[in-house]
Amino acid sequence: MRAVDPAAHAERLKRGGFQERVLVWVAGRNRATGAIEALGLWTGEDAETITVVDMFTGASATRTFHGAGALLGISSIKHEAGLSVRPVRLSLSPLDPAVIEVVRLYDPRGAEVQIWKRTLSAETGLQLGQPEPWFKGYCNKAPIPRPEPGGEATLEMEVVSTARLLTIPHGRHKSDAAQRRRDQDDRFRRYKSTARTIDVAWGVKDERQ
Repeated sequence: MRAVDPAAHAERLKRGGFQERVLVWVAGRNRATGAIEALGLWTGEDAETITVVDMFTGASATRTFHGAGALLGISSIKHEAGLSVRPVRLSLSPLDPAVIEVVRLYDPRGAEVQIWKRTLSAETGLQLGQPEPWFKGYCNKAPIPRPEPGGEATLEMEVVSTARLLTIPHGRHKSDAAQRRRDQDDRFRRYKSTARTIDVAWGVKDERQ
């Protein structure tokens, strides 16, 4: 079930004026050091420090999100029951320094991605409630150039929901033959096919070689 902030929802029910902004947090591996580093982007006018709830840890965190055209747009996000792997596409500016940092300094493939929706009052411009968790998942395809009408281009990043983890093959389905394709001397799974047929008493050494 999608989390909804009471204050933001109440404002939407008034059917008056309000604005919505999208916040994106990407945690990828630094190509040079191998360390996990993160960067925030949003559809606001400038860089701003915003407090959000981390969807992977559940902890509250204050983070800086870069705006001014870094994040150009986002495809629709569907919230529905089921275990389908739902892709979401982010359109990024190839000229923005923050986006260049994500693409060149980080390896975004497989990076954790979180998306929140922030509701602002149209009258005051102030935040209503807290940013609402909208999506969490992983970068499935690194940003690639996508031509736009008029000769301009954007970088498109495809992210998928955490349901993708359910598609990773379990180790128990791997055989000794598959293991040895990595290295002929790798016999880690040599006894897999017979493990259930041989009883080894507790405290007694297994004599198989």
